[in-house]
Amino acid sequence: MTLSRPSGFTLIELMVTVAIVSILLIVAVPSFQTVMNSNRLTTAANEFVGAVQLGRAEAIRNNRRVVLCLSTNPNAAAASVACAADNSTNATGWIVFVDTNTNGAYNNGTDRLLRVAAPAAGVRILGSSNLAGKVRIDFRSDGLARRSTGTVLSGTVSMCLPTGRPAENVRNVNIRGGGVVVTRADGNKLCAEPGNAL
Repeated sequence: MTLSRPSGFTLIELMVTVAIVSILLIVAVPSFQTVMNSNRLTTAANEFVGAVQLGRAEAIRNNRRVVLCLSTNPNAAAASVACAADNSTNATGWIVFVDTNTNGAYNNGTDRLLRVAAPAAGVRILGSSNLAGKVRIDFRSDGLARRSTGTVLSGTVSMCLPTGRPAENVRNVNIRGGGVVVTRADGNKLCAEPGNAL
């Protein structure tokens, strides 16, 4: 009769495995946070660009004014969705609507709501000084982005996370008349008012 060695792991083998897994987690978790935050910012910027393109296309197609504005309640019922009162409010998203009565505000009875969107939790939305007051972009039948005063728009809306992961914690959506460009920026872990589009 031969004696067989019991199968399984020794205490030393288990301790080495736990140590290796711990080291891998310490290295991987910050990288994972960087990737997640970067994806949140990029997704928010891309959705905003999509809203700009939708506003432009609908204004041309319908030969009517279309408004894109920041909103503090984009996910509310259609009857109570509204544009943010001013640039200093904590906007949580944006809305796009056909402004049938051309008053610049969404009216559930007369205007047609085209899109509502809100970025991932924690993403801050800020407008440049050219968008001072209400952060509102008007699109007329020529498809150009205009300020509420009617002049051609040259401004920036930024999506930001106050973190160092990633180092480029800002996505600037630069809007100038008929064009939209997204750039990345290092906000030094802060969310500050962006500069105007060039």
